[in-house]
Amino acid sequence: MYIFARSIMKNNTDNRNEKSYSFYWWKWLVFALAAFGLYYQLFQNANLSRAWFEYKTNVSSDATILTVVVFILMIINWSVEAYRWNSLLRKVELLSFFDALKATLSGITFALFTPNRVGEYAGRVLFINTVSRWRVLIVTAIGIYAQLLTTILFGTIGLAYVMITNSVLNASFFIEWTVIFLLIFSAMLLFILYFNISLIENLLERFSFLSKAKIYLRVLLHYSSEELLKVLSLSVIRYLVFTIQYLLLLKIFNIHIPLIEGSALIAAIFLVQTIIPSIAIAEIGIRGSVALFFLTPYSNNELGIVSAAWGLWLINLVIPAIIGMVLILLNKRAKRK
Repeated sequence: MYIFARSIMKNNTDNRNEKSYSFYWWKWLVFALAAFGLYYQLFQNANLSRAWFEYKTNVSSDATILTVVVFILMIINWSVEAYRWNSLLRKVELLSFFDALKATLSGITFALFTPNRVGEYAGRVLFINTVSRWRVLIVTAIGIYAQLLTTILFGTIGLAYVMITNSVLNASFFIEWTVIFLLIFSAMLLFILYFNISLIENLLERFSFLSKAKIYLRVLLHYSSEELLKVLSLSVIRYLVFTIQYLLLLKIFNIHIPLIEGSALIAAIFLVQTIIPSIAIAEIGIRGSVALFFLTPYSNNELGIVSAAWGLWLINLVIPAIIGMVLILLNKRAKRK
């Protein structure tokens, strides 16, 4: 019996060591991919070099102060996101705010290589202990949904304002109002579904092969309307932070657009960027093109427009992703069950 027990203990130890070893190489692989991608985008990108030269030579007199503010807003942005995710996560696991923040930053690193950043979950799960990763995925999806809903709501208002006041799309009256109607309908549908998430479970009852997913989706029923409203409010705060950052970056690069028009245009830009499928590490070209499309009717400073768009990408995604890379390496947790 003693020998048998020792054998079991040895096998368990070997399994843990094997998982730890595989996890060790896996996180180094992620680090290497992220490092290569960021190096290529940052140091082999002639457009970014032009943007950096523009920042050093042709910016507003208060550029330094505004840049500091933009960086402070970056910290606020990801702190709010960590708090929002942690408040959702409490239904399945207790996590400190600091661990939630580390998980959030690590998720950004993974998001660099996945379409529309869906890989954020893979990075965040490294810092949790829960047995059911599916429940964590569903909880994370609520926050993503809330942010998407916020983007569509504000984007619809912004795009409608832009189309009504300025023919940016150069489309017919019928096409413009068809676009507005479809956006309003989609926003209303998503808004109703967000506060009636239980409808998803009811829908799954009609499909027996999805019965296993229904078990995990039951966690959705634990969130009250007040809790969902809180999550949506935090998403709005994040959205406003992004918008303020963008406005400040435009001002830094001497793009002068009235506040209301600027906010509406940025809302439209965020909406289009969200709709277009992309990989975060390759978003820089899309961001520049979308920004030029909406902002050139208001300013002929194309380099300044593109530099502001790239600056937002650099500050809110690249810098946190670099921090996340370091956190992934420092994370000593082995792969759990």
